Amino acid sequence: MSTTLVELYHSPDILSHVFSFLPLESIAMMERSCKHFATLLRADYIDKTIYYHYICQLFKLDPSIMMKDDDTSLLHMFDQFLQEENCRELLIEFFRAPFIGNRVENNDPINSYSNKGGVIDFSIYVPCKLLRGLLSHCKYDLDENIKRTLHKFLLFAGVSYWTLEVDSKFQLAKLNSNEVFTFRKNPYSSNSFPFTQYSMGKGLIMLLNNNFKEIDPEFSLAISLSGPEDSVILYNELIRNAEPPEMWDDIFSQCSNPPYSMQPANEEIQALTSQLYNDHDGSCEHYCWNDFLLEDYSSWSSYWLAGAEWWGCYSLTTYDYSKQQFVIATASTTD
Repeated sequence: MSTTLVELYHSPDILSHVFSFLPLESIAMMERSCKHFATLLRADYIDKTIYYHYICQLFKLDPSIMMKDDDTSLLHMFDQFLQEENCRELLIEFFRAPFIGNRVENNDPINSYSNKGGVIDFSIYVPCKLLRGLLSHCKYDLDENIKRTLHKFLLFAGVSYWTLEVDSKFQLAKLNSNEVFTFRKNPYSSNSFPFTQYSMGKGLIMLLNNNFKEIDPEFSLAISLSGPEDSVILYNELIRNAEPPEMWDDIFSQCSNPPYSMQPANEEIQALTSQLYNDHDGSCEHYCWNDFLLEDYSSWSSYWLAGAEWWGCYSLTTYDYSKQQFVIATASTTD
């Protein structure tokens, strides 16, 4: 019996081909439009084509290389990871909560270090399952700019004391000037920025894709967790173009002489080095941001203004491949 045009139009092969041209937001809308599309878009065939390829495109990975049957290839292992998981569910979790975490406060070595005058702030963020799989299997193949962007995003979270949870929102405002924080100027204290709200995953994707490149580089963007009442990041040219070196920079030594001095804390520092950096056993990857925090006594975050007076500003971001967590260490203080 011949296939009618209606039957052909509704065939999975034709529809999946059509859906492959749509952005993910449109596919989500189509899934909610009717039961037929919902069933189709949740089928394993679609999962391992549309959603699989979206993940590859997002992280700049070549599916043809990933699918090569080479058990020694980390990229092939990431392909196996995606084949065994539901890619749609991985993306849903990514959009809702790419990271979970906050500033670390109730921690014995950190509390003891702080009580002795230590000035480093620590935050820990755990990536979602998709990012954990990506970082585990693509450590040597992942684009360096993608790695830096993940670290940059969490540096924003750390200095703003963001608590990232499921369904935390990413707020973005496009400004008409090159705003910065200075000792005499807090740009958002007297302004109502026109914030637009996105999912946290969507905000991260905008950074990963450099979706702001069409904006005049002399203008800033305001980024916040919940709007102007929350700590705001002014995404300006300094931090936008930052390319921090991948290296361990001993932030403990750099911060060993704060303005009000500190008591000897060798035991606490050793405990923190073991707890947060695995005694430098090679399982951690670090980025040093010290050269991208200040510019002529101004900054992209008010967090750095204290250290800008004279003492200094320091930041080290770390991904621990064994514990699968990011550690954000920052310091900025004054007398």
